[in-house]
Amino acid sequence: MAADSNTFEPRVIAYDQRLAKIVVAAIKGLPISPNVLTALGMLVGIASGFLYAQGTRDGMIAGSLLFMVAVWMDHVDGEFARATGKTSKFGHYFHHVAAMTSYCAMFIGAGYGLRDTWLGDWSVICGISAGASRRARGADRCRRLVPGKRFPEVRLSSMLRDAVIAALQDEATGCSNLNSDKPSPSS
Repeated sequence: MAADSNTFEPRVIAYDQRLAKIVVAAIKGLPISPNVLTALGMLVGIASGFLYAQGTRDGMIAGSLLFMVAVWMDHVDGEFARATGKTSKFGHYFHHVAAMTSYCAMFIGAGYGLRDTWLGDWSVICGISAGASRRARGADRCRRLVPGKRFPEVRLSSMLRDAVIAALQDEATGCSNLNSDKPSPSS
């Protein structure tokens, strides 16, 4: 049976967004600004980048978990602002800057941490490029939000970002030394 165009299908809400709503319901009485939660989330994102930069398996795992917390906190601050009626134009832009900073820290940290893989020093360049690409995407979003205002533009290929992601996947699966002249750590 075909769906009737007049029927309403509820929007699927991601698990981290649902969890953010639950936590905000419990903390919305706290006398803090949503911007404090945004800053805290950004610090967690930056910390994840430092963990990635260690280049160890444990560092990558811890960095990944911390980055997941940073992304979740990205939901918490917005939910908190809406629940407490403390939304602001500054908070909106600060939210975007904080999210962009977290993603840049993660990509740059991952690139630096993967410099001992088959990518060698290119991993650092790939990490910086992926971070800059994320930054360019943020500038594009700001450009759409504020028509007529000039934002610096950086155009980079997503191929570099994909290289970092592929290297992370290779590292996670233990395949990072397949194309390397370097001996594997187990030999």
